[in-house]
Amino acid sequence: MTSPVVAVGPDATYQEIVTALRARHVTALPVVEGEGRVVGVVSEADLLPKEELRDPTPPRWTSGCG
Repeated sequence: MTSPVVAVGPDATYQEIVTALRARHVTALPVVEGEGRVVGVVSEADLLPKEELRDPTPPRWTSGCG
């Protein structure tokens, strides 16, 4: 376990979770609400389905000119 404990809230975005995992070099984070009550755990494995569906090529926007 790392100290101090890093946690995310139930409304944390995908990017916030990934950033916290990478910054702390951990594979899971507790999810807390209110005054620190643990309501769950989010792990790298939980994020894999979203990453798996991610389009590796960024969208190409056209200006509509010419």
